[in-house]
Amino acid sequence: MASPVTTSFPANVDDVVLDPESLIRLLRAYDPAFDGAQAVRAAYEDAVHNVMMDHDLDLDSEDVGRGLTGNALVDWVTAHVNSDTLLSVDEINQYAALERAGLLPHLEATLTQPSSMSLSMPMSDLKSSDPSKVPPLSDQEIRAATQELIRSTSLITRQTEALREQQDHLDRLVAEHKRDTQARAALEVQQLKGLGERQRVLVQSVVELTLFLGDKVDELEQQIEERKADVETLVDGMFHSDDHVLSSLQKLGDQLSRCCSGEDANKAEEEIIKSLRDVCARMIKFHVEGIRTSLDRIYLETLHAAIESSAGGDGSTVTVEDVAAVQRELEELYTEILPVGQMAIEHQFLRPALDDLAAKNGRSLEQSTQAAHYIDECLDYLLDRITTIRACLQEYLSHQQAVAEFAQLTRPELNTNGLLPQTSTESSRPGTTQAHHRRHSSFPRQLPTDSLSPELKSILQTLGIPIPSADPALQSHLSALQSALDSTLTDRQQKRDELFSTAQSTFEDAVTKHIGDAKAALAMLRDSVLAESPWGAVRLVDEELEGSVEVIRQELGKIEEWKGDVDGAVKAASGSEKKEAFLKRWGHLATALS
Repeated sequence: MASPVTTSFPANVDDVVLDPESLIRLLRAYDPAFDGAQAVRAAYEDAVHNVMMDHDLDLDSEDVGRGLTGNALVDWVTAHVNSDTLLSVDEINQYAALERAGLLPHLEATLTQPSSMSLSMPMSDLKSSDPSKVPPLSDQEIRAATQELIRSTSLITRQTEALREQQDHLDRLVAEHKRDTQARAALEVQQLKGLGERQRVLVQSVVELTLFLGDKVDELEQQIEERKADVETLVDGMFHSDDHVLSSLQKLGDQLSRCCSGEDANKAEEEIIKSLRDVCARMIKFHVEGIRTSLDRIYLETLHAAIESSAGGDGSTVTVEDVAAVQRELEELYTEILPVGQMAIEHQFLRPALDDLAAKNGRSLEQSTQAAHYIDECLDYLLDRITTIRACLQEYLSHQQAVAEFAQLTRPELNTNGLLPQTSTESSRPGTTQAHHRRHSSFPRQLPTDSLSPELKSILQTLGIPIPSADPALQSHLSALQSALDSTLTDRQQKRDELFSTAQSTFEDAVTKHIGDAKAALAMLRDSVLAESPWGAVRLVDEELEGSVEVIRQELGKIEEWKGDVDGAVKAASGSEKKEAFLKRWGHLATALS
């Protein structure tokens, strides 16, 4: 067995091993998987057990465990576990390598020989074929050579492993790069194919949409022209019917005004009443005179009969007193005949005639009220109809204006490729052509026709956009084309905003004008009807007098309220008086019963 070898160790081993954690780290430095405490404890437990078995001792295992714990174990490890009794990891590896190579016996034999040989023998002598001529080596030389060999071997091994790993990484990178390149190329080819197909589909869609847009513009303009005459005829007929209704209402209003004029109606009514009263007065006079004549006749006949009876000797005589009494009764009857006859005639003739006249006036007033309601309903109907017509006309005019503006906006853009025919509207607007020319002149010079694809050129020509030239400051033709498209989009958005604002202002002006005309016509019609009607609102010329009348009305209202309060208080007081009288009358009975 080789003698213990020395290795690098801390200067003060006692200071390290006194700390359990330092001791564990020291033991694990020799073997990372080595559990020092557990190994030492297990080894000494086995040793103690063997000693106990040899000496036939009987001790408790718990006592042995307690003896091996604490400071006793630390003291023992401090005394025996150090650099003189332990080998380093390199020393263990070297010893194992020599043992595998079969050199341990030769080294042991060499170490047992005297160490008086020269230490400076050249290394070439070791290559001699005669082993007896090989000079003996010292332990230090063998150890140094072995360590150098192990270090070089481990270095070569590590470098070989590193080179192998680098080669593997490089192979993987090359393979991945090749796969990425192939995938990228395939993806680019696929994208180019898809882009070309989408571009062709887009071009076809743009052409179809452009043709459809042109046909739609022509169709809308044709519909506007066809409906224009129909709308004018319809509106003219509706206005004529409204005029006829208004003329009929005006005639009805004139009749109501003539029938219900204040002075004529009052005069006619007064004349009728006056004539009725005159006729009744004459009837009363004739009736009273007839009654008096009848009484006189009866009186004379009775008196004549009495005189004849007294002259015939019947025994009955008529005295002067009897005649005077009868005359007095007749005179009293004469005084009562006039009021009684007047009451009878008025009750029989005058009152029914006045009631009939009042009923006739009431029926006339009711008819006038119904006529006024009819006129009001007719006017409401006409106003609703006018409002509906105005809304429809506004919608129609808005649609017509929108179609005109849309056609005016789209035709210059579509005519650049000859898709639509030119119209007289565009020829009469040089400003649009100048603006379009200005937009064209804002682009750079034209690109060669071979620099773009036919589909892209077709799209640009269909949209009325000239093909711009490539600017050296830009990266490609597409960037120049993008700048041109941005400029075109800005110009056309500005033109669209201007057209929208113009259409909005035109529409608002037309609507304001129509509404003002309708309001003026309605006000004139209302004023004409109210001017000829006695039921219109009357306003006094003198504002102070009108204010006084209003104050009087307020005072009358307050008086009515006060009267209502007084009536309520009276009713409440009468109710309380009745209650007190009832209690006064029947209260003692209720007390007695209780």
